[in-house]
Parts: sequence; C-alpha cells; structure tokens
Amino acid sequence: MQFSIFGTQFKCTKDMFTWEKVKWSIFVYWTQLWRSVLFTVVAMLVLFVIMLTPAFLNPEALTQFSNAELDVKITMHTAYSLHYWYQQMFVPGIALLCFLFVGLIFGAIYIQYYSMFKKNYRSFSRQFNKPEVLSLWSWGFWKPFIFITVFGLLIGFGVGTVLEALMVREGLVSLVSLIVGLVLFYVFLQGGTWGFVPVEKQQTMLTK
Repeated sequence: MQFSIFGTQFKCTKDMFTWEKVKWSIFVYWTQLWRSVLFTVVAMLVLFVIMLTPAFLNPEALTQFSNAELDVKITMHTAYSLHYWYQQMFVPGIALLCFLFVGLIFGAIYIQYYSMFKKNYRSFSRQFNKPEVLSLWSWGFWKPFIFITVFGLLIGFGVGTVLEALMVREGLVSLVSLIVGLVLFYVFLQGGTWGFVPVEKQQTMLTK
C-alpha cells in the first residue's frame, strides 16, 4: 500500500516490521542521538563560558571571589555575570542568545541530514528508491522534514494532553512520549518518507 500526505510519500510493505529494518532504524537513531547529545553539551558549555566572561574580565571581581569556596565562587561568578549582562549588555545578550538558539536548531537539523544521507549510506549500505535528497538545501529533504516535525509536535502535544487529563505521573508520560517518538521515527524512516530503504549487501548482490 502506498499513499502520500501533502506530497510526502508513505508506503507499507510486507517486510515493514522485520528485524532487518528494525536493526537499521536503531543504527540510524543511535547515530543521530550521540551526535545530538555531544553537540548540545558543547553548545551549552560555549554558552556558559560566554555568560561568565564578564566576571573573568574584571580583575576586581576575580580578586573578590578568589578566597571563596568552589560552589560559592561559581555562584558569585554567575550572579555577577548575569547582573553585568542585564545592566550593561542586555540587548547584545538577547541577540547573542537568539543567535546561539538558532544555531542550535540548524546544527541539530544538519546532524539529522548528515547521519541519514551522508554517514549512513556509506556505513550501512543504503540504496535510493528515488534520489530526491541531493543536498541539505534540497526540497526533497525539507518537505518531509517540515511535515514530520509539525506532525510529530501535534502527536506529542495530543498524547501529553490526554495523559495529563488522565492524571498520569510525569515519569510515565515521559516514557510514553519516548515510545511514541521512536515509533513515529521508525514509521517515517521505513515508510519511504525520505526516499530510501536500508538493505543488506547480500540482498543487494542478489537483486543485481
């Protein structure tokens, strides 16, 4: 069965839920996950260093904080730097924060593109069904991405609202949200949304 929603292709095949396709989905998800986590940690460290820069550039503040304990020193550095950004550089600080936030979003998008269309084709022997994704800026990548993002947010909001109405605990809500997200990721990946399917090398040789 094959159909499309707003021009985004989906197809359900007999081997949709075989272990082979589940395995490739796990590989793709793991490739995206550790890169996204590492990128987020680095971005937060950069933001933290930029935020504390005013305290390190002020010799008087460094001298005043030098005799305090480590936890108190970090608290004093943070309070001084936040006060400085608020009093002296509020507008540049907001602009810098927005720039970092936008950079974080586009960095995450590029990680998804790289892990699916650059890294994994070479590592996991992928084949195109229809080579529509030629680069990061191709409409073949952005059209499914926008649809998947909007659809995923709507599903996530709906599931969260229902669980909150049922007075479900937050830990269980997080677990259900994770499972729903993984299922949606698998369906989009294996449903032909991106125009490719994972295959084994032996299967590829047999088809040739």
